[in-house]
Amino acid sequence: MEDSLTMPVTPGKLSEGEFELELLRFELHPAHHVPTYQFRMVQHRTLEELGSISLRIGSTPHIKLYAGHIGYGVLPLTADTATPPVPFVFFSRSRANLT
Repeated sequence: MEDSLTMPVTPGKLSEGEFELELLRFELHPAHHVPTYQFRMVQHRTLEELGSISLRIGSTPHIKLYAGHIGYGVLPLTADTATPPVPFVFFSRSRANLT
């Protein structure tokens, strides 16, 4: 039988300026097999989804060397947004990539 995960810290409201992170779920990451917070990035004024952030709180050799503890994806902005559109980006940075 699989153990259920308990969220070690329940994040409160996470916002900066006109942006906010909404917690979607806390789960075992399907690919990396570590506990992970999944957030969605939204713009306050329009409630438009801007992308997603994964915060992997567990550590494995693969996480340390390749995947990193933070991953994010940014969606293209819509025509009614003042900022020019950007291409979809998924990025994950590990310490090994910083050297």
